Amino acid sequence: KQRRKRSRQMEEEDDNSVGEYSQDFKKHLNELTSEWKNILKRNKKVLLKCPNYDKCHYKCSSIGGMQYHYPRCAGACPVYKCHLCGREYESRTGLNYHNTSHHTEVGVALNLSDM
Repeated sequence: KQRRKRSRQMEEEDDNSVGEYSQDFKKHLNELTSEWKNILKRNKKVLLKCPNYDKCHYKCSSIGGMQYHYPRCAGACPVYKCHLCGREYESRTGLNYHNTSHHTEVGVALNLSDM
């Protein structure tokens, strides 16, 4: 029971500390996506340049590729942080894998998605 209670507490803490993109960044990304769509409509064979062009020279030919790249480049990705050691991951799956492979208590893995 104590292990379950502790896992639930960790999950609640995780839900509270895990960020999504801020509302401002979501709005900014939506505006950029509209701009990228217009660029690609006008010219099918163009490479989109990362809006963080002063620091990054990434280019790609798809909106999905840029939507994946830009938040990481801009440092706006949600962070899933291990409450035991402080390591950070981009996804809950990454954090769960870390917990099952690095933090076990009495042979029971702390997997947040099982709760």
